[in-house]
Amino acid sequence: MWRYVGPYLEKSVSTGCDYVDYLALYNHVRKHKPRYVLELGTGVSTVVLAYALKENGHGIVVSMEDNEYYLAATKKIFPEELKDVVEFHLSPAVEKTRDFFRGSGYKDIPAKDYEFVFVDGPNLLVDTGRSSDAEFAFNFDFIEAVRISQKPVAGLIDTRTTTCFAYYLILGEKFRYNYLQRQGVMLPCTPKDLLNAKQITARAMRRRAFRRTFKT
Repeated sequence: MWRYVGPYLEKSVSTGCDYVDYLALYNHVRKHKPRYVLELGTGVSTVVLAYALKENGHGIVVSMEDNEYYLAATKKIFPEELKDVVEFHLSPAVEKTRDFFRGSGYKDIPAKDYEFVFVDGPNLLVDTGRSSDAEFAFNFDFIEAVRISQKPVAGLIDTRTTTCFAYYLILGEKFRYNYLQRQGVMLPCTPKDLLNAKQITARAMRRRAFRRTFKT
């Protein structure tokens, strides 16, 4: 794999992910052999995912990107031998909402039966209403993938703590956080695993997240 990743890194303007992320992506794809992978943010990880699918002998990476210049530069240096397993898609980043959650995501995600999602974009800022503050929104598109796909969808989040916390609430027991590798892990999910506001609140109450501070 390094004979593709190494030359790509030398030419790319991307800082890429941690090498532990590349290993996790490669191992997951090789082990579970997904037919469709949704990648949120084109980059070095696209090479890793494409190489793993190529070794599997089947599969497609649907790679989303909102920066036209960066996507064009990426496609220009992308390994020719791996291009046949990648679908590059340019789409604007937009705000998305669900119950009391406010997040970001790509506007136009192709409808596929995704089985794995890698979350590494987009970096949409949300105006919090405070004069000097704007914060990175959590990424909404794992939810989109679960809604679109007819198959259970697993996922990996690259170091995005806001996104990890949101999915900890939305997925409950279907979410894991690897503190050592700083990765959020979504176990295979279907739409029934997406908790709504009422369920999230009830779950928090059961865990005594809200305590009585007065006597009746």
